[in-house]
Amino acid sequence: MAGGTIYGTTSNQNIEAKVVWSAVADIASNTSLVEARLYYKRTKDDGYYTYGGGYFYVDIGDSTGGGYKDISIKSEWVEAASATSTVTHGTDGKKSITIKARGKINGTTLEATYLSATVTLDTIPKSTLVDSLSCSTADLTGTLTYKYTPRSSWYAKANISLNVNGDYIRIRSISHGKKTINAQQTQSIVFSSAELSTIYNNLPTATKGAIRVTIRTYYDADYSEEATDPTYKEISLNIPAAIKPTASLAVTLINNNAWIKGKGIYVAGYSG
Repeated sequence: MAGGTIYGTTSNQNIEAKVVWSAVADIASNTSLVEARLYYKRTKDDGYYTYGGGYFYVDIGDSTGGGYKDISIKSEWVEAASATSTVTHGTDGKKSITIKARGKINGTTLEATYLSATVTLDTIPKSTLVDSLSCSTADLTGTLTYKYTPRSSWYAKANISLNVNGDYIRIRSISHGKKTINAQQTQSIVFSSAELSTIYNNLPTATKGAIRVTIRTYYDADYSEEATDPTYKEISLNIPAAIKPTASLAVTLINNNAWIKGKGIYVAGYSG
């Protein structure tokens, strides 16, 4: 959640103003709900105060909130007006907006308020989200299925790779093109024998490995300009026991000098 405080001055040198604002992003709608509140206080606690009725407003971009209010301004902050606005972000998820405040108390030296600033809202993520990843069987012999949700109308490409202790071996690349925003998609892959061989040959049985699906989002159909950070999911591999290589070594004790000599083997303490 974005937020902050904007400080300002007034026509009365003993009165200052501030606007406290916050913004909550909605990824699905590519918008932020912005709230801003205007406060006043005297700069020192000298027993004086300013009171009366006046008009106070907060502007969030083109949206305005506030109106007439009776207030008494002392040495503690007092709220004079508030506003809320739903702001639409750009196609890149970014948004900056100007927040202003206006206010005065009729018949007093608080005749104007000077407060304005441009603030930057949190960037709404537009990456394609990988929701889930699974194999059709407990072993990696069948179909790999992943679900993903586009959070923009841009182009997406998935890379399937073998992750062995942080080293990535590319297995397959799939271009998804454009899909409907926020509509979950399902993709199934049947590994070829060559792809399975690549995986098995690069995964020693004593080494931890995983299949990773990484989805990157691009501005263009050529997949040359990446738009946002990639997202990914992994599942640990379970290689079928039937294809795991096995090896055995038989050791036979030999205590026969003639046999050793016949083989032309020299053994310290036994051979002449």
